[in-house]
This record gives sequence, C-alpha cells and structure tokens, in this order.
Amino acid sequence: MMRLHFTSMSGLEILFEDEDLFLLNKPRAIHSISRSAADHSIVTKLLNIDSILDSEQAALSDAGLIQRLDFFTSGCLLGAKNEKTWQNLKQQIKTGLIRKQYLAILERNLTDCSVFAFIGSPYRHAKKVKCYLPANSISRSLSARTEFSSGIQAGSNCYLLEACALTGRRHQIRAHASFVGAPLVGDKIYGSSLELNEELAFLQNKDIDGFFLHAKGISFSHPKKQQPLSFVAKLPEDFSELSQLSLR
Repeated sequence: MMRLHFTSMSGLEILFEDEDLFLLNKPRAIHSISRSAADHSIVTKLLNIDSILDSEQAALSDAGLIQRLDFFTSGCLLGAKNEKTWQNLKQQIKTGLIRKQYLAILERNLTDCSVFAFIGSPYRHAKKVKCYLPANSISRSLSARTEFSSGIQAGSNCYLLEACALTGRRHQIRAHASFVGAPLVGDKIYGSSLELNEELAFLQNKDIDGFFLHAKGISFSHPKKQQPLSFVAKLPEDFSELSQLSLR
C-alpha cells in the first residue's frame, strides 16, 4: 500500500488523501501521463517519489490515476492507492457515479443545454476525436453527455461557462463544445480561431498558450467508507481573476 507522503511532495497541491485514495489539483500545462520516464508528467512525479510506491501500487495502471486531464486542463485529478480502490473508482466512472464540474472559456455563450453525441475516432492514437449522432456512430465511438450552463462574458469575444461531464470520454468537453459551434478559445485542434491572450485583458502581458479548461469540482463515494465526498480545486494562478466573475 502507498505510504502517506504526498503532503510533503513539492510541486503538487494535494486536496485530499487517506490510506486508499488521493486527489490533487493538477497544474495547467503539464501532461497527466507520459510513456517516457524522462518526460514531465504527473505520473513521473508520482513514480519518482522515494519509498512511496510498493510493488502493488507500481503495478497499477498510470500510477493509480483514475482519469486523465489534458495538457492544458487543470484541476481535480483522482487516484487510487490499491487495486480494490482503483477498481471501485473505475466502476463509479463507468456507471456515471463520479460527477465532475468544469469551468471553460468558449468562443460563444450557450443557453442551458445537454449535449448528447457519441465520441470516438476511426483509428487509435488519433490527435483528436470526432462527435457522431447516435444513428451515425462508428464502432470505436462511445456515448457521451455533457451539460453546459449559461455563461457570462469574460472578454470581447469569449464566455466563461460551467460544464458537467456525465461521462468520462477523451476530450469530451472540448469535442462537445466544438460540436455545437462554441469551441474553447485557443483550442486549435477543435476549430478555435481566437487566442486567450487577445481575448482576456488580464492575460495580455503573459505568455499563455492553449485553451482554458479547469476541473473545478468532483463528487464521488468513498470506496471503503461508503460516504459521499466532494472537493473543489482553486483556479490556476494566471487565471485567478476569473473568480471575480459571478456565475449562477
């Protein structure tokens, strides 16, 4: 079992940990997972902590991480410290029992809506995924649902919205936002023509690449104690001014 040394680990903000699981606030602009030990990622940070991982934990997929967040996505990242917890949390994700709330900056506002579109790719390791209506879905696609709440203007051509991912598909919020004609600002892979630095006044003197997507909250049931848990991750420092905007 993994020892409880995370709180003293430099560079990562730990939101919660006990003998079974851990939750951290992933920084922006870092990979969750890398297949090279030399690369900078959350997994390599976890695996490089001296005397924390025992043989059982090291054998777990991706150092125990239950989900992944994209390179430019920050916020709640959940992991397990043993096989039983890992299996339980994976099942909670599969059955929709883990609820994840996000903040995103989109190119246009959306009224409260639920987007249901299958997500997949015709081939493995594709750089992007595609959305398909149920009748046109392909064999490699999976059903996905995202709920978007009406947002508030954050810049000249962009809006801050809340999104809830009811499923856990790759690039889900990014793909669904683009599917309804409102890609994340700066998300070139999914069709954005704008730049965060140009749209948000408080970023104009900063070197900020990519899009803004923050996993601000997560709710789930503790696998062993069967108690509901809910956590919130603070915004990345460069985007802290967004907290002054009042969403519902």
